[in-house]
Amino acid sequence: MAKRQLDAMLDIEEHWTFHDLRRSMRTGLSKIGIEPHVAELVIGHAVGGSIVKTYDRHAYLEQRREALERWAKHVTGLF
Repeated sequence: MAKRQLDAMLDIEEHWTFHDLRRSMRTGLSKIGIEPHVAELVIGHAVGGSIVKTYDRHAYLEQRREALERWAKHVTGLF
């Protein structure tokens, strides 16, 4: 229901999904120089194989916060 309301509000006729926004954000994070492992964490993906999961338990919260702040600045700069 929220998607239909958003489409109507923005007067969008082309088909899109919320996953398109997620993919666009992930691509954009790379474009603005965010490290791949941080970008993956920002969109909620697990990072690395079993070795990385086993030995790197760091949450990268500060890096994720910075990535989101840079993304917000990038997106607002588009308008």
